[in-house]
Amino acid sequence: MNADSLKYIILNELQNLKGCDIVCFDSKCEGSIADYMIIANTRSQRHLDSVADGIAKVVKKDANISSRRDGLPQHGWIIIDASYIMVSLFTPEVRNRYNLEELFTQRYGEPRYE
Repeated sequence: MNADSLKYIILNELQNLKGCDIVCFDSKCEGSIADYMIIANTRSQRHLDSVADGIAKVVKKDANISSRRDGLPQHGWIIIDASYIMVSLFTPEVRNRYNLEELFTQRYGEPRYE
């Protein structure tokens, strides 16, 4: 499976799981760790954990890729490494604190709001 197909699987699942404020950065450049960086909000710590589990399941089922997960819902941030795609899931207050959009925009250009 290529990166574009995997991106659409993940974005579709984020929308199905009611992820909010989803943005996607095309990070295909020399030295990048992934082809796409996706950021999304969740409504709560419980929703954060549920969305992360859902993404991992759909990536395994539809793309046969075992993803890796780091972070804890009680800290408000989980990152999922799904081969070509890095997905950062946040509670809103933690997303505002880290402001990855600004960092990624400087590095990869303007995001697409999916």
